[in-house]
Amino acid sequence: MKKYFYHIAFVLALGTLTVACDDHLDKLNTNPNGPETIDDAPLFTKAAHSLLEYTANTSSFKFGGQYSHSIMCGGTARTADGYTDGFDGDYNGMASNLMDNVIRQTTDALAITAEGDGKNELRHALISVVEVMAFAKLTDMYGDIPYFEGGHGKEGNVTPKYDSQADIYDDMVARLASSIDIIQGGNPANAYPNSDPFFENDMDKWARLANSFRLRLALRMRNADPAKAQAVIAACLTKPFIETIDQNATFDRFETVNPWFDLTYRWPELKVSTKFLDQLQNTADPRLPALVAPDTNGGYRGITNGISDTDFAESDFGSASNLGDKVIESGSKLYFMTAAEVWFLRAEVALLVNEDAAMANTYFQNGLQASFDQWDVDGSAFLAGPHGSLAGSPEAMTEQIDTQIWVALAPDYLESWFSIRRTGYPVIEQRTGDMQLGVTNGVLPSRFLYSTLELSTNKTNVEAAIANQGANKIDTQLWWDKQ
Repeated sequence: MKKYFYHIAFVLALGTLTVACDDHLDKLNTNPNGPETIDDAPLFTKAAHSLLEYTANTSSFKFGGQYSHSIMCGGTARTADGYTDGFDGDYNGMASNLMDNVIRQTTDALAITAEGDGKNELRHALISVVEVMAFAKLTDMYGDIPYFEGGHGKEGNVTPKYDSQADIYDDMVARLASSIDIIQGGNPANAYPNSDPFFENDMDKWARLANSFRLRLALRMRNADPAKAQAVIAACLTKPFIETIDQNATFDRFETVNPWFDLTYRWPELKVSTKFLDQLQNTADPRLPALVAPDTNGGYRGITNGISDTDFAESDFGSASNLGDKVIESGSKLYFMTAAEVWFLRAEVALLVNEDAAMANTYFQNGLQASFDQWDVDGSAFLAGPHGSLAGSPEAMTEQIDTQIWVALAPDYLESWFSIRRTGYPVIEQRTGDMQLGVTNGVLPSRFLYSTLELSTNKTNVEAAIANQGANKIDTQLWWDKQ
């Protein structure tokens, strides 16, 4: 049976699950004093739920949000905006979150559904999709990670080898391909009725998500391995995608409130970035009032990323624009993957791979409309105006598409940062003058660091990864990053 990654730094005993999805999470063991079997349904629920909530955690607001120049943090969280790297606890914690709350669950659930009494091909495919989506985030944050080895840490493999990002991507797209075929023909009764926080057991939506995510990965591969990426893209085009907002991968069943509400009005307090606000204002984008709240004077004012401590102290941070109500209301949704992003990805494929500018423009407009629908705004004037259609050179049209991906991904800011690293748009200029240059000399960070815990517990393999991909620095570009 295939080994699945289970990082040494987070090899833990199976703990009490805290996420509720109907009553399945109360049924981990048949005998609490001597468990013989584990129900894979609560493991799947825990993993899927945690992955959805990962879109609004430290990786997204503190790092992705500020690195993508979408938001600015107050308090000590602002230090990440200075391109510094003294965040060892965060680097360890962000990986731990994915390991402990997602991959640990999928590792066990995959083992249960692979053979024996619990064997279930459809469930196995769904779990594999969740695991791939978690691994994708992990490798895109850190680069080389233990992917093929590990999964049996409880059996003694406590120093897994780190695999190259190229090999990881090859396997992830292959796993998605096989899972899609199984899910498309699957009987929902054999899946996870009452235990699916993504789509409430809708197999068509799961297949669309898996294929849409595969397209996202294929386009990241394109910078590093165009031929292989083209083959994956061609395969994606034969399968269904997320196309309408009712197919969006979302979540709104919080235990308390939408986490963006807490972050905006409590610690660390978030404000909209000047760069993001300028994009919306300069194009008369109808999503402005949905994504950005008025400042205390009734207008709109952002905070510039990278400003010095002196300028920040004089910025009147507290009166600047918060995130919009449709993002932070207690009942607002978290967005994992949307029709808007997928249409824009397809527009990029049409333009750059198939060289069909007319089709690219159609898909571009479909993406805009899907985003307007998502935020419940009237976009007719925008679509009829100068920014509603692709124009200019192929590079100019590419910039239009990729800038709209950046806007559409909000508030999943970790993915916003990944998108900028892949495409180069919107352009994040190297900082100069009295701006905060950090440890990168003002260049946008490209990754997170391997933590000291990793280096101390798996030194030989971590050092091999560093030798393979480059120095353990936040400006070391990863395999697929745009050069």
